Amino acid sequence: MGLKSLQGDGGYSGAVERYRIPQPRNVAAKLVREYANAAIDISDGLLSDIMHIADSSGLGAEIDLERIVFSDEVRTAIDDGVVELADVISGGDDYELAMAVPPNNLEDMIVGLEKLELNPLVIGKFKSEGLGLELLNKGSIQIDDKNLGWKHF
Repeated sequence: MGLKSLQGDGGYSGAVERYRIPQPRNVAAKLVREYANAAIDISDGLLSDIMHIADSSGLGAEIDLERIVFSDEVRTAIDDGVVELADVISGGDDYELAMAVPPNNLEDMIVGLEKLELNPLVIGKFKSEGLGLELLNKGSIQIDDKNLGWKHF
């Protein structure tokens, strides 16, 4: 969203600042090592990076789009038609963390992240039945599975 704004699609100063000066979640490293089975920064796009974990682990992923919380700026841009939800969840350069946390570690992970003043969200799960990505949502969103995010090669 920040890059799109810089390319001429409107103000969105918060998104621009997050794009220009990312805030990687280095403070969470100890918790990630202790409680997560896998983690990745969301630099290639939320869906793409979640699928990096799933594919590398031989798993599928289920994401509930209704559980994703967007900044007020991003929500306004979606509502105003400046950007599509599909673009936001497949865009990159967010540098938030996506993690695979076993259910027995989830509460400790959430409490630990909240103590660090981070706002963890559980937006889905990795699953052994059914490979690929399943998106749960009340609306109708079309995502081209070949365009889940940035492709390096």
